[in-house]
This record gives sequence, structure tokens and C-alpha cells, in this order.
Amino acid sequence: MTFSIYRFRFNIITLIIAGVVFLSVPVQVGMANEVRNKSKRVVPIKKVSVQKQKPLKQGIPIVENKIHAKIKSVITDYKTGLNDNEKDQISKFILKQSKKYGYDPLFLTALIITESSFNHRAKSKVGALGLMQIRPRTGKALATEANMKWRGKHTLYHPENNIALGSYYLSKLIKRFGDMKTALEAYNHGPTRTARHLRRGKRTKKYSGKVFAIYNQIRLAKADL
Repeated sequence: MTFSIYRFRFNIITLIIAGVVFLSVPVQVGMANEVRNKSKRVVPIKKVSVQKQKPLKQGIPIVENKIHAKIKSVITDYKTGLNDNEKDQISKFILKQSKKYGYDPLFLTALIITESSFNHRAKSKVGALGLMQIRPRTGKALATEANMKWRGKHTLYHPENNIALGSYYLSKLIKRFGDMKTALEAYNHGPTRTARHLRRGKRTKKYSGKVFAIYNQIRLAKADL
């Protein structure tokens, strides 16, 4: 009897302990979850800073790059006194003006060769100056039309200005005479004289023939890349 009472008491105590343990488990789980949640709120998430890349510079298109190299190669064939950077700049000026007026850059190169052989300090017997051999009076008038600053005849010794004015002048002559060959003759002989020859039924071809011969020679030549 005594054993049964002790056994009964033991079972009751066991049940009470088991109940306490059972009830404490959710509390512990809840506390653990709360700790984890608090830890998530307390510990900040590091933001990864992504640096914005600068836009890639657009290089010269492949075809233009080859033409650019060919023009530089052609300039190097002449004793110009120009350094590599100056040759590079002149080639870019030719490309720029050719694109503006719709010329083949190699054709404009051939015209410059015919006029000055890329001697930007060239001066003719009649006073024409620079790469494309423009007379100061003509250059001043062209500069006014093209909204370019005119600083006397020295403006024509600057390659960029000279090529810009020469390209513009040729475009005017093409519009006036209707075709490239006649425009080239006018570029060389002067528009007034050329117009007079045309009225008399005369057509000169020597100068334009020379320009086109050089042009074809350049087109067939390989660039030193």
C-alpha cells in the first residue's frame, strides 16, 4: 500500500515535470525566433555600391579607320616636315570635310597632293597659300560665307582652315558648273576664266585629269597599317 502511494506520487510528479517541459518548449522556440528576428533587424545589410560605367567613346568606324591610315601613309610619302600628330590631324580634317560635302576622302587627298604635296606652308607664284592653294582675297570671301573667322592670310596656313575653305570652294564650283571635272578646272584656272572658255566651246581637261590620275593611284595603293 505504501509502495503504491509512493508510486502514485512519483507518477504525478513525473506528469507535472513533463507538462512544464512541454509548455516551456514553445516559449523557448518563440524566444529563439524573436532573437533571430531582432538580430536581423539590428545587423544592417551592406549595400554593394555599383559604380556607373562611363559611356564608351565611339571610335572611328572600321572603314574610316582604314581610310584614315591610308591618308596618313600617303602624307608620309611626301617631305612635309609634319610630325606624326600633325599628319594624324590633317587626315581627320580631310575625313571631316569629305563627310560634310560628300567627297571621297581619297579624292580630296588627291586634290591636296596636286595643289601642294601636303606642304601647308606652300605659296604659288600667284600668291595662293596653304594645302589647297587658296588666294587671300578668295579665302577672305569664302571665310565670310562659311562664317569662319578671318585673321588675314595666315588663316590659310592653318591646315584645318585651309581644308575647310578649299572643300567649301570646290562644292560651290560643282554647284555652279554641274560636274566635278569642270569644277576642278575652275578651281585651278578660276571660275571666270573657265566660264569664258565654256562660252567659246573650249573645255580644258589637263588639271582634272591629273587629279583623277592621282586619285586612282591612291585608291589602288595599300595602306601601311
